Amino acid sequence: MQFELATVISCGPNGCRVAPVSGGQEFETRYSVLVQDRVKIRPGQLVAVDMEPALPEVAWRWYRARVVEPGERLVIVEERERRLSAARVPGLETSDSVGDEIWVTGMEGSWELHDRVVDGKPANPARLREKVFPRIAAQLSSRKQE
Repeated sequence: MQFELATVISCGPNGCRVAPVSGGQEFETRYSVLVQDRVKIRPGQLVAVDMEPALPEVAWRWYRARVVEPGERLVIVEERERRLSAARVPGLETSDSVGDEIWVTGMEGSWELHDRVVDGKPANPARLREKVFPRIAAQLSSRKQE
């Protein structure tokens, strides 16, 4: 798997149009088998796109959420109309205050806070690539074997 971080521009029933976080041309994707009809992707979300297939595939998704209550280990966030408890992850520390926008995702059965949102993108994309991409690859590999 070769992941690229991108923000979702628009969505259809089988894929999305995305803009790479690193810059460059927008491009079309399809949903991976593990995303198709299982995970709702929306414009404005952050995704990990697997660039290895002939047509790149959306493989993972982060929600944009607002901090409601910061905490030392858990942060209460609001994503659309629901509240979630997102864990802080060693190596992905962020400074955040009530009202700040952050990226959260579900990892290994719980919600995690991964980065702050700055101009619709992650504040530290290099850190996400280094710390989170290997975890995503491991989770996706184990799901494909099920």
